[in-house]
Amino acid sequence: MRNTKAVIITNKIFSVVLLLLSIVILVFFGLMTIFYITDASIAETGGTTLFVIILLFDFLGILLFIQSRKRKKLVNGFRTYVSAISNDSEGSISNIAASLGMSEELFSRDIESMINKKFFTNAYIDKDSNRIIINRSQYNEGYQVNTDYAEHNDSMFENDVHETSTDFKVKKAPEALSVKCKNCGGLNAIVSGQVRECDYCGSSIKGE
Repeated sequence: MRNTKAVIITNKIFSVVLLLLSIVILVFFGLMTIFYITDASIAETGGTTLFVIILLFDFLGILLFIQSRKRKKLVNGFRTYVSAISNDSEGSISNIAASLGMSEELFSRDIESMINKKFFTNAYIDKDSNRIIINRSQYNEGYQVNTDYAEHNDSMFENDVHETSTDFKVKKAPEALSVKCKNCGGLNAIVSGQVRECDYCGSSIKGE
């Protein structure tokens, strides 16, 4: 599974590249726009076609700048979003958006962008229930096996309650811990001593 940390770093770099490129374009073509408007000789020489080309590059610079800021906003907000999501057991978009003091529409749009950009390793939005779903099957399946084993031992103990045996011991299910991921800040339910991937970003976490 692709680690979110690498995706975050890549997006940070890309955001900086877009920002620098937008600044270069805006400075150069912005000056050309000013010269074209203030200097009649340039306007006469270049004509309308040149002015349209300059304006197109101005627009491109503005568009790159906006995209750079949006990408940076997603990168900076990822840990905050993960923390809010991990604290809501139902994954309710309405509740999570309210806890962050933002609209459902804006929160949903940001989360969809993060999912599309692979910030989350195993998440999707359920439109019908208006929830963000995090696939926690790695933990749940493993823990279920341990739980079933413990229940099986309990059943054996009840059936043989009248028999005495010094060798028979009931095996309890491993202790479940709540561990905060160092990479994304998400809270993960994990068996004590277990090493697995974070539910939210795929980073390695340990139950300790």
